[in-house]
Amino acid sequence: MKTILILCVSGALGTLARYSLSGLVYRLFGSRFPYGTMAVNLLGCLVLGFLAALAEVRLTLTPQARLFLMIGFCGA
Repeated sequence: MKTILILCVSGALGTLARYSLSGLVYRLFGSRFPYGTMAVNLLGCLVLGFLAALAEVRLTLTPQARLFLMIGFCGA
């Protein structure tokens, strides 16, 4: 049950962050091309790769932090 709650909260936060960042990029660059989607996906890949490196190489992320950040937040 704790895992589901972590995923629900982090997924909701990730969705709000994605929506906000995408909207900001669309306001700055217009909506003729999906720059907002591209920016969010590229940034998400970069953050996910950075977090994966921290989790695997340096072992600085707990399993709960990985669940929250990598699966919930970045996954949303």
